[in-house]
Amino acid sequence: MRGQRGFALAVVLLLMPVLAMMAWTFLKVGSVARAQSLQEERSIRALHAAEAGIRLYLATATSQDFDLNDCKVQVAISQGRVISTATPTGSPQSMRIILEVDRGFVTRRLTNEED
Repeated sequence: MRGQRGFALAVVLLLMPVLAMMAWTFLKVGSVARAQSLQEERSIRALHAAEAGIRLYLATATSQDFDLNDCKVQVAISQGRVISTATPTGSPQSMRIILEVDRGFVTRRLTNEED
């Protein structure tokens, strides 16, 4: 009986580091996945806010700055281009949509969105 307890204790002591590593890996992967998810959510909110800036310009024909979806949106008009830039709060990345306009018609649309 005593030998079986000793063997069980040895097995448990050998398995403890393996189980600890598995738990640490699970927690680490979960936190990295959550951080990526938050970054993707910020990018989507910024894209929607930049699109709202373009739609506001098309509806009012004026450029103005505003806040939407925790993003600072700046709309600028420069040399036949309408540039809407949305920067999420707490993120250095921004989403930009550029419309090239010729005689009131949009001829080209560019974004810095990654595929």
